[in-house]
Amino acid sequence: MGPSKNKVESSNYPENLQRFINPLEIKSRILKQAAIEIKGMGTNRLWKAILYYRQLGAILRTGQLSITQRIAQAGYLFARLAGLIHEDISELSQLQPPCPADERQINLFGEIIQPHAKIAVILHLFYPELWQEIADNLDHISEPFDLYISIPYEKEAFIPTIRQHYPQAYIYTCHNRGRDVAPFIEIYSAIVNTGYDLICKVHSKMSPHLAEGNQWRQSLLNELIGSPQRVQAIINLFEQYQEIGMLVPRGYLYSALDANTMGNLAHMERLSKLLQIPLRGFEFEYPAGSMFWCRAETLKKLAQSGLQTHNFPPERGQLNNTPAHAIERFWGLMVVDSGKFIVDTSVL
Repeated sequence: MGPSKNKVESSNYPENLQRFINPLEIKSRILKQAAIEIKGMGTNRLWKAILYYRQLGAILRTGQLSITQRIAQAGYLFARLAGLIHEDISELSQLQPPCPADERQINLFGEIIQPHAKIAVILHLFYPELWQEIADNLDHISEPFDLYISIPYEKEAFIPTIRQHYPQAYIYTCHNRGRDVAPFIEIYSAIVNTGYDLICKVHSKMSPHLAEGNQWRQSLLNELIGSPQRVQAIINLFEQYQEIGMLVPRGYLYSALDANTMGNLAHMERLSKLLQIPLRGFEFEYPAGSMFWCRAETLKKLAQSGLQTHNFPPERGQLNNTPAHAIERFWGLMVVDSGKFIVDTSVL
């Protein structure tokens, strides 16, 4: 649903924006009854088994993992289904008070941040082989911006290559936990109060378990930073409409009323209490793929939560039911909670 803190008349907006602002049009995409039905499916043993076999099939089909890795991941999924593993669930309650921004900046980058622009691009580079593709897209941002990059420790040998193209980039070598979400939280928490107006979040999404994984990434990047004209249009949109809090790639503004969301129910309920944001009966939308533009202030509750990398489980190729997957849904909830609207690039 639309924001509760910042009600406006949708008739004041052009037609291409009204469907993202008019509560009735939003509600037409989000059916509350479906939440009740799917929640029942998510707690049903038979449906859990179906989800297990779906994930198992995806693991076995991927060509990116060795046979041993596939067997290990299949065993891990079975253990989760059987209730033998619970460590992912408890991680979100093991929080520490957030440290001061200056201290966090030094821990991440070895220096105090000196912003040179009003735009911050936060990139998680898990697959360095995709760097050139992403760098080519970043070059489309003609407005001044500061680039923040997280890269796993085991891939830090690639940093000199990054420096050749963006010598001033702030680079954070991170543990491989929490996908692109945990590194983003660390960086965002360190810079949210340094004066940025807009954040662009992208990552080297490959999704090797999906046949269309590369196409998905390319579509997301193209919609967000695919040309200088596209980037300028996005910046102009945020400047013109202060009520817009987040812009998502066309076709990737998903309803939370789906089985995968309900598979993350335990994590989402914990996040709801932690962030003090109601789940709204799952009548909300979120950016599938976790790439977007947003106003810097819209995610502040995340920075204030105390969430850090150690609150996320180690990566084992999990396809769902992790804190990272739950937070992917919460991007949208945080924007709405801040009193802003979410739109997709079809408005351009």
